Amino acid sequence: MSAHNGFAVQERQLTRGTPVDWHAGMDLRNWYPLTASAGPDGGAITLAWRDMGDIGFTDSFFENTLARQGRDERRVCHAPLAALAQFGDVPAPDAFIFHVSRCGSTLLTQLLASLPQCIVMSEPPIIDSVLRLHHDLGAAGDGIALLRQVMRAMGQRRSGIENKFIIKFDCWHIHSLDLLRAAFPDTPCLFLHRAPRPGRAPPHPRRAPQRVPARPPAP
Repeated sequence: MSAHNGFAVQERQLTRGTPVDWHAGMDLRNWYPLTASAGPDGGAITLAWRDMGDIGFTDSFFENTLARQGRDERRVCHAPLAALAQFGDVPAPDAFIFHVSRCGSTLLTQLLASLPQCIVMSEPPIIDSVLRLHHDLGAAGDGIALLRQVMRAMGQRRSGIENKFIIKFDCWHIHSLDLLRAAFPDTPCLFLHRAPRPGRAPPHPRRAPQRVPARPPAP
């Protein structure tokens, strides 16, 4: 399940920015993990982070908030798993939202994100990246521990008034429910669906990464 086609294209785009060297003890508050990758033959895992400053995650999708950041403001850091340790005291998510496409899940997350006490992460790509890495590494990696660590990094309290942390998954992540429940057994789960008839077009249509065609091989 390694990144390919649209996922690889998306991850390259998200991690473009001015490189910043990581060092032990580096303060990663306001930085958010975007992708996870392992070295050759299942070697050390590295996370790509981006500095979001004071930009709030209030857009329809996580990647829309990233795109709102000016190109000259995008700073990217590649760091080992040790960088996640500083988020160990962040509480577990308060709710998970699973869904089928075109069912109103984006409307729900937008309503929640409008509340100042709520942190809402809508389909952050790091989760898909970690799930793919887990399936690639199998017993060689601890997907449960990594999920716990990256999700806590996503739930940083930045204004001091947030007390709820909600994650909306991509629609295909329901297939990883057992792993996600093992990582956070006490987090309530919601599943949104619609009547089995054609759904309405979304207000902000976008092509999902799994539907982006691969580039043809060079001649």
